Amino acid sequence: MEQLDYLWRYQEIEDMLDRYNKERKKIPLSVQLNKLKKDILDKQEAISEMGKLVKEKNEAYKQIRGRYETLSKEFYGDKERLSSANKSDSNELKELNAKAGSYINDLTAIRSDLQALKPDIDRLDADLIKARNELKQMSEEYNQLKKQYEAQIKEIGISADELRKEKQELKARIDKELMDKYQMLRKHKQMAIALVDKDKCSGCNMSLPSAILTAVKEGKKIIECENCGRILYYNKKDEK
Repeated sequence: MEQLDYLWRYQEIEDMLDRYNKERKKIPLSVQLNKLKKDILDKQEAISEMGKLVKEKNEAYKQIRGRYETLSKEFYGDKERLSSANKSDSNELKELNAKAGSYINDLTAIRSDLQALKPDIDRLDADLIKARNELKQMSEEYNQLKKQYEAQIKEIGISADELRKEKQELKARIDKELMDKYQMLRKHKQMAIALVDKDKCSGCNMSLPSAILTAVKEGKKIIECENCGRILYYNKKDEK
């Protein structure tokens, strides 16, 4: 049955990918790369947050600076009116003097805010530049380690990308009901589809009744091992 040929190959690929992943995890660089990758992601997130904070601080500085410039213009305008005001009009003089005092207080307060904000912005800018340089160094180190890691991966002798592609192609060809049965068995057994070898189930090594053997070899329907429940597969290539 063609479906079982596909399924047998599908299981072979899963076993090879499992071995690939186990061997890959044994490579010391794997742990180092994963940690460095996490550090890079954390650094990128920190830089993003710092960038937002710098933008907020700059916007606040810009707004305060705008208020300062507006009040300065108003202050110097009233100062000119004060110098040219009618000295005999005491009410006008009192009003202008009071406004001048209010302007001075407001300008002093705003200048204090600007002076307090500027060092924060400068510090954040410096921290942002430092963080970006650190990220660049980390990325360069990651790329160098990755090249070494990929060279060691090749030594495993398994082309994982090609196997994954073939696995997806096979899955599209296998009936959903058969795939569901296989995946359910795979959850509990390393081998879900077992080869019939010397009239035995290779999964549990139990001898198979002649009727079962005949049905499996005919390949007209899916046959399961009566002992272990695995899907039985007879490879006709073994006859040659």
